Parts: sequence; C-alpha cells; structure tokens
Amino acid sequence: MKRVVRIEVSGAVLTFPRLCACCGRPPDPELVVWASRTRGVKLVHSRTKTWTFPCCAECARHMNEWYDGSVALRAFLVAGACIAFVVLVAGGIAEALAVAAAAIALGYAARTIARRRAAALMSPQCACAWSPVQYLGWNGTLHAFFIAQHGYATAFVDANAHRDESTPAP
Repeated sequence: MKRVVRIEVSGAVLTFPRLCACCGRPPDPELVVWASRTRGVKLVHSRTKTWTFPCCAECARHMNEWYDGSVALRAFLVAGACIAFVVLVAGGIAEALAVAAAAIALGYAARTIARRRAAALMSPQCACAWSPVQYLGWNGTLHAFFIAQHGYATAFVDANAHRDESTPAP
C-alpha cells in the first residue's frame, strides 16, 4: 500500500512542480484542492482557500469517473427518499421500504461500476483513483496537505524546501 505524505508549508506563494500530482507524468489540466473554515457562533465567518496542482488528462479522467460514482449514489439516495416519502404518504409502508431499498441498491451499484471504471483508467504509476492531493487547511500562513504520490510529494518538498516542515502521515 502506498504511503500518504503530510506536507506542511508556510507561505503565501507556493511552488508547484510541473508533474502530474497523481502519476508524475507531464500535466495538462489542473487539480484544484480547497479547504474551508468557519468560526463564530452568532456571527459566522467562513473562509475558503484553494491551491491548484498540476494533473494530466488521463488522471483527470479517472478522478472524474471516481467522483461521478459518488454523485450517482447521492442522486439515487435523494430520489429514492423523495419517492419513498410520497409512497409512504399515499399509504404503503411496505412499498415505501421497497422503493428505499431499491434506490440504495441501485445507488451503490452505480457507484461500484463507476469506481471500477476509474480503476481501469489508472496507469501503474497512479497514486490513487480519487484526488491524490487533499488540502487539510491552514493556520496563519502554514498550509497542510496530504499527497498520495510519493514522487510528487518529494518534488513538492524540494520545490518549497526553504519553507518545508514535512512529516509522513501516521
């Protein structure tokens, strides 16, 4: 199993190596990662920060396929819940449970199919089928990331060596 690396970098401007963050090949599109933070109880303040990592077209395809499965699952669950509610109001608890069970089964089947397609699109160099970079958030100017592709993590650390505080994830 591949080891995820936690990278902590301080600064307002970061350097991103021109390698795909998933497989290490030359990049085409870019991968946007973000984190939000909310503070306050009565007066709520939300703030979101984003970073753009390089990504090749092949890896963008398998990442999109992976997430499409999650979207399909949510769509089936929401639609199934709505239809089951209407059936329940109409008076059929058994029918409502059958609709809910069918929606759950179809949603998980759709997600499984999409995830298998995503895995089939991966190259042997790919770190994972989903996003290889997670932005964990920030504290002041210190930004934390999980990076799944070891080669890219090393290049990212080297590119930002003057401000790096990297540690392997537990």
